[in-house]
Amino acid sequence: MKRNRAAWLVVIRVCRQWRYAAVDFPALWSIPDLGSVARAREMIQRSKASLLTIEAFTSTAIRSPLRTKTNPIFESLNYALRYMDRVEVLELTLDGHSLRDTIERLRSSSAANLRRIAITGGKTHHVTNAGHVINRQVPLPKDLLRNKAPNLQVARMSHIDMRWTIGVWANLRTLEVREVSVLGRPVMQRWLGALAAMKNLETLILQNCTPRYEGDTPFCIDPEGRLTTYPKLKTFWFLAPANEIAFTLSNMSLPALEQLSVNALSMASREEYNNFIKAVAPHTHSSGLGTFHAVSLTSGRLNNLMGFQLVGHSSTILEGVDVTAAENPSKLLESNRDAGLRMTVTAARPFVIDAACLAHALSALPLTEAELLSIKRLPRLGSSEQTLASAFKSWTRLRTLQLTHGDAWSWFAGALLNNATKQLRSAEGAAIAAAAPAHANVLYPALQRLVIDRVSLRGESVDALSDALRNRSALGIKLGEVRLLRGDISRTRAAGLATVVDAVLLPPSVLERHRARAEREEGKEEEEEKVANDDDDAGSVVSSMPSLETVSDTSSEVEEDMSDWSEDSGNELDMDEWAEDEQIQDDVHAHMINVPIPGDEEMEALFDIGPMPAAGGGAGGGQAAGGGVGAGGAAAAAAALPPGAVQQFLQQLLGQAQAGAGGAIFNIGPLPGGGQQPPDDFVPGPDDFDLW
Repeated sequence: MKRNRAAWLVVIRVCRQWRYAAVDFPALWSIPDLGSVARAREMIQRSKASLLTIEAFTSTAIRSPLRTKTNPIFESLNYALRYMDRVEVLELTLDGHSLRDTIERLRSSSAANLRRIAITGGKTHHVTNAGHVINRQVPLPKDLLRNKAPNLQVARMSHIDMRWTIGVWANLRTLEVREVSVLGRPVMQRWLGALAAMKNLETLILQNCTPRYEGDTPFCIDPEGRLTTYPKLKTFWFLAPANEIAFTLSNMSLPALEQLSVNALSMASREEYNNFIKAVAPHTHSSGLGTFHAVSLTSGRLNNLMGFQLVGHSSTILEGVDVTAAENPSKLLESNRDAGLRMTVTAARPFVIDAACLAHALSALPLTEAELLSIKRLPRLGSSEQTLASAFKSWTRLRTLQLTHGDAWSWFAGALLNNATKQLRSAEGAAIAAAAPAHANVLYPALQRLVIDRVSLRGESVDALSDALRNRSALGIKLGEVRLLRGDISRTRAAGLATVVDAVLLPPSVLERHRARAEREEGKEEEEEKVANDDDDAGSVVSSMPSLETVSDTSSEVEEDMSDWSEDSGNELDMDEWAEDEQIQDDVHAHMINVPIPGDEEMEALFDIGPMPAAGGGAGGGQAAGGGVGAGGAAAAAAALPPGAVQQFLQQLLGQAQAGAGGAIFNIGPLPGGGQQPPDDFVPGPDDFDLW
């Protein structure tokens, strides 16, 4: 719904002074309210000699008396069109007989000051053609405003059949035509001639109104291959089936084109796709000026190959490949535009990308100046991976690469490793790379920054990347930075990457896990040291105990018990190796096993051998027995020990010594540890590294 253009009239009720000021200011009345003939007449009179803007809207979606022919809007519109010589902007949204009547009135009107016209048709009527009922839009007359609108610069037609007549609206700068009926589609020769007559045309927007392409028809209609030139056309946007796009562009020469946006509704076969790329590619090159500011190629939902989207300022990146390339510096300074060429190659799910077609497109389009590439959700390509990798070899200025999701990541790591290894094995390749990396046959010789998102860096892919970067360093091409946005990597592999690049930047969550793991490992070392000290103390206690010869008959039982404990404890398990296993890190929760040191009371109970006998009271013979006191004392001591006390003590004590865990904690779950501190300016989240 359009806003109420007369809403500002409330100011005339503020006070008499405001009313007089408004009445005496003609420009305030230049957009008459067509709600009634009386209001339209009053406002046009008060506008005096000001140029008028006429807006009439009766949407077909509104079922009301406004759709009747006698509606006041049409009466007011007919009255306003009497002043067509003063109209600067005319916008009509009508349907049926009302639109036809209005167009007939315009045919006989002079529009010397008209600069912009916009006509939107609504309700269609049915015609019979070869026995078939076809919907047809209201047609425009061939001579509408012919030679009567010399200043007309912008024309927008929607749901109305445009007549492509040579000589009509020759001074147009912007033409937009959308959704014509089947019978309103032009013939190529006439269409090209009508556009060529608009010598000042700079912007052309077409939607489902290009010339129809018949099968087996040559794409270039001129037998000698000559093209129709449009010397001033800078922006070209249109939506049509792929073959019609190819048919149209194959007959046009666009030397001044700066922005090309093409939306292909469908591409049914590889041949149709290749024709599409072949026709689009020549228009994406600018002679002497480098690549274009913006090129857009997209596909419809039914596409079973892939689509493209090269856009200059889009913040939404679809699934596929995204590229940003710098524009020629001198051209950039002249036009004062943002540098950048963006391309997204989108897989139309659930279909699979045809790698050969993608490689063909990447080779045909002007992407050798690309400085940034993002690969997102690229599926496994199997034997076609090398074909796709070869398409990127000409990208010698690429500086930043972003990989999102696992399949694209593993594909890239393998391609980079294979290429670097091959070049390193070649003495000639190594010499060229060391002298002039940009001229070596190496993928992305200028690459400085690798950004990885939504990927768990694990297994062979990480090892392949580390090996690839190590080989590239040997070639004199060292990567400056690897950044993980959202994902995971073990501390060991992160440390491995840090040895072959200048910096490895990890998200705070990963750093926190690494830091916690380092703290636990440090605590574990302290506990082990404490256990070692406790073992030394326990050894001194054992040496001061009574001779074990008196209980030698139970030593075999102790050894058997210790053997059982050793087998049950799983002491041979390497906890560090288990903790490093990344699969266990993700799947196993932490389990705590505590082996406490006996307390003082427990120790006293174990060493409680009863009261010592009085001096000389040894029943074994006293002093005269010569050593009888010692033998008798030993016997008395042995008799005073509780049954099994020594065995229990030794089992407890020696078990702790063998486990090396007096009070220690064994963590066999995830062991995150310390790592480098996150940079102060690093903020995690989707917008952390906004490539687009």
